[in-house]
Amino acid sequence: VFQNHNDMKLTLGDISAHQINWHDKASNLVTLSEQLNINLDSMVFIDDSEFEVNLINDKLPQVTTIWLDKNKPVDITQKLKTSILFEQLSITSEDSLKADMYQHEIQREDFKKNNIDDYLSALQLKMEINIASKIDAPRVSQQTQKTNQFNLTTKRYSESDINQFIEQPNVDVLTIRVEDKFGDMGRVGSAIIKYHEKNVEIDTFLLSCRALGRKVERSFLYEIIKFCEYKGVKEVTCSYEKTSRNMQTEFFYDDNYFTCLSSNNEGKKYSMPIINIGINPIDFISIDNTNIYENR
Repeated sequence: VFQNHNDMKLTLGDISAHQINWHDKASNLVTLSEQLNINLDSMVFIDDSEFEVNLINDKLPQVTTIWLDKNKPVDITQKLKTSILFEQLSITSEDSLKADMYQHEIQREDFKKNNIDDYLSALQLKMEINIASKIDAPRVSQQTQKTNQFNLTTKRYSESDINQFIEQPNVDVLTIRVEDKFGDMGRVGSAIIKYHEKNVEIDTFLLSCRALGRKVERSFLYEIIKFCEYKGVKEVTCSYEKTSRNMQTEFFYDDNYFTCLSSNNEGKKYSMPIINIGINPIDFISIDNTNIYENR
């Protein structure tokens, strides 16, 4: 309508903020209120649907609503003209710039959201890495069975399988516990790494949904690679096995400087020479890795 309708008098430049999607209009009004930093009681909702108007009246009673009967288009202009909601005694230079000012406010909010490292630093994140024992086997097995979104291979292992891995000298099962200033999040991630002479394979790498968005997964991967270097490993190999639910992890190894060796519809295979570690530690996450070195 804005771009192609010849009779449209407004342009997108006249719109301070918009929400054009399939969400309900009450939720979109709340989003606009937050974006523009104005109270809901300063907003007017205009619609030609009685259903939508009644929805706003019910969900957001502080918002003023105007119903415009689409079956009586001749009344629409008069109804808006007679409303006192849009009267102004005078228009200042600031008023003429309000659309731009609101757009700048949205940009400020976006900057705040994009400046995620400051937010994460304020969380005072702490991560503890451990070599799993048989006491941990039920939890690790549960994670392999139930973790779907951030699970690079989605291999399912029973408690007996995990116990066998723990007993094998050429396998390490690692777990991580995460906490921040709000409390302990518990054991949120696991990895199973298998040694083959001077190479190591990351068989399983997963993280609980509740720990995502904090760069914990990147920090965990870095500590795994450094641990492999400590043990004399020359190359790390890993894979992404595609499922309908883990697509958010498709480029995890790519983003962390692994070389993709092969790729098809089922997934990808990667490698990284230990001498060429591109990934860096996350400076706002405090790491306790003493257990893994003391136990090996």
